[in-house]
Amino acid sequence: MGDHSHISMELDEVVSVIISCYEANQTLSIKEVVRFQDDDDLTMLAVSGQNNAKVAADTMAASENPAHWARVCLRNMANIAKEATTVRRILDPLFRLFDSHNYWSPESGVSLSVLQEMQTLMDKSGQNGHLLLSFTIKHIDHKSVAKMPAKQISIVKVASHLAKQAKSHASVTIASAISDLVKHLRKCMYRAVEASNAQADIDKWNSELYVALEECLVQLTEKVGDVGPILDMVSVMLENLSYTANIARTTMSSVYRTAQIAAYVYKSSYNQKAFPEALYHQLLLAMMHPDNKTRIGSHRVLSTIVAPSLLCPWSAIGFPVPMKVNGSQSVLLLALSAFSSETIMDELQSKSRIKESLQENEKPEAVNSKLMKLNNGQLVLLLSSIWSQASLEDNSPSNFEAMGHTYNVALLCSKAKTSSHVALVRCFQLAFSLRRLSLNQDNVVQPSRRRCLYTMASAMLIFSAKVADIPQITHLVKAAVPEEMVDPHLCLIDDCRLTVTSAQSSNSEMLYGSEEDESDAQVFLSAVNKDDTQLKDNVISHFKRKFENSPEKFDGIEEQLLQEFSLDDSFPLGAPLFMETPHSCSMYAEKDDHCFDEDVIPCEMDDDDDIVFEHSGSQSDRKTSGSMASSDVLNVNQLMESVHETARQVANIPVSTNPVSYDQMKSQCESLVMEKQQKMSVLMSFKHSRTDSRSSIGENGPETNHLLNLNLSHI
Repeated sequence: MGDHSHISMELDEVVSVIISCYEANQTLSIKEVVRFQDDDDLTMLAVSGQNNAKVAADTMAASENPAHWARVCLRNMANIAKEATTVRRILDPLFRLFDSHNYWSPESGVSLSVLQEMQTLMDKSGQNGHLLLSFTIKHIDHKSVAKMPAKQISIVKVASHLAKQAKSHASVTIASAISDLVKHLRKCMYRAVEASNAQADIDKWNSELYVALEECLVQLTEKVGDVGPILDMVSVMLENLSYTANIARTTMSSVYRTAQIAAYVYKSSYNQKAFPEALYHQLLLAMMHPDNKTRIGSHRVLSTIVAPSLLCPWSAIGFPVPMKVNGSQSVLLLALSAFSSETIMDELQSKSRIKESLQENEKPEAVNSKLMKLNNGQLVLLLSSIWSQASLEDNSPSNFEAMGHTYNVALLCSKAKTSSHVALVRCFQLAFSLRRLSLNQDNVVQPSRRRCLYTMASAMLIFSAKVADIPQITHLVKAAVPEEMVDPHLCLIDDCRLTVTSAQSSNSEMLYGSEEDESDAQVFLSAVNKDDTQLKDNVISHFKRKFENSPEKFDGIEEQLLQEFSLDDSFPLGAPLFMETPHSCSMYAEKDDHCFDEDVIPCEMDDDDDIVFEHSGSQSDRKTSGSMASSDVLNVNQLMESVHETARQVANIPVSTNPVSYDQMKSQCESLVMEKQQKMSVLMSFKHSRTDSRSSIGENGPETNHLLNLNLSHI
């Protein structure tokens, strides 16, 4: 096999004999192995300072050792494995043998020793040892070990050892392996959330598996050498983000955790890297996800990547979280960390423990030293995204908290711009527009949400005033609300952080969205001083003084500040797959604020789960989630019946014996086109509607329902 690069059909039996000999006698030292591997004739060159007779004796003794010949065979197998296909062909019988003989344990099994030798040989001969590592990680999904968590944990631990030994190199293979690990992290998070219905031993295995996966992920992240490939991998995962709440939330949480690890590993080389456009686009789309908790997660991912050192409302959940002691609470903490408030986190795990861990592993750093670079176009799009999200009817206080923090990140990034005043003016314009929107009595959004929107807009004005050094703005903003009135759900800390108050998750009588809360919010909004003339005058005067020597820079600023904020022309209006399904928005609008309360997704997602993490193909090409009701899509019979019904209606139309003129035919065609455009306009409005789409279908009649079904069947 080694001489002719021929793979025997009986390779399973060959491998079985090799490993049995390898296991029988492992006394040959690694030094001796390397010396023998360098000489195909099993003769050794004289070693300086050694007796040639002794060397010959050692050579003869080693040649009589079955373990030596087993290693020679492993060397030949490694030489054959030159590309992905042959690597897979060589490893399959090895993995099958490891599975059936319980060889995977890193402490007592032979798998680690065998794979480490093969990895060394493949790297030494110029082959890609990363393939061996990647296939080892992929084996976690194999049907022979899929239901055996103990073996899965051992495989991950073996992979961690291989990752430590692997060459540092950014490759597609390593990125794929990281993606596989993140997929399994999400599965563990999902099971942790569902742990209330799980048995204690299952919960224990799940926690241990998560710890092993995260350790392996850290090792692989260090081997990439740069944060860029990891962010590219994350953007691929978000491109296939499901519209189903359970999957979307745990996907976002696993991506959030990956971003934390990447930022931690590459903090020394993180400064002023350009934010990848592909990932930025996917995060903007995720910020408009129909599930409000997934939207929160997208903000936290963005914040972690752009400014990992920035103190934020959820900064108690940093990296690394104390995971040395296995426990379901730690995994559950991480599963919720992408969208839950700091208060909820405190209920699950002691805040002091987390702070102690952070003090041990993090050193104080200047915030500005670890900012990823956002260009002017990205900053403008980020503000447009906040404007689009702010009026969504299912926003919770945590959503406003996340938007406020993202706004703060945008301000920090704008300070580094040579034309920082352009972004700053746009920020002021957004804050003023959101403030007016919250006080607009014609706004159909509930008063409790309008109050939170007002609090967020006020915080944005204060943030902007600090950056622009206009201290009087802060006083005017705070004076607009009577002192005895406060927002019970959001508060401003040190004029630099907007955070959810503890009342949000406590047993307080002021429950968010309750009748009492709505009444109290209405009184609050009525008492606010709605005149913002003085506020705007102060801002305009500031920029006028700033550019008194450059009046051309001041041109248009006053007019812009007085105008309503509008979406940028380049803002991505095209909706991803989860926005293409009309009933998805209403699905979550009807849900209460509890996490993972759906029962449409089974606990085990081993078969259909890969649709969320598929690396190739666009969203329109991937499988449709099983949670989509079959009644929403026309099957073949329904489609044929629709065609026959249309044909019957046409056949019943009386045919005139008089020929139709060209002008009449043209007029009829134009009318049909106009009617089609009107119907499509009605259909497209479903995408942006925040009411129950099913009831909306009923209001528009069966014709629109039929048209919608045709559109879904086409998708």
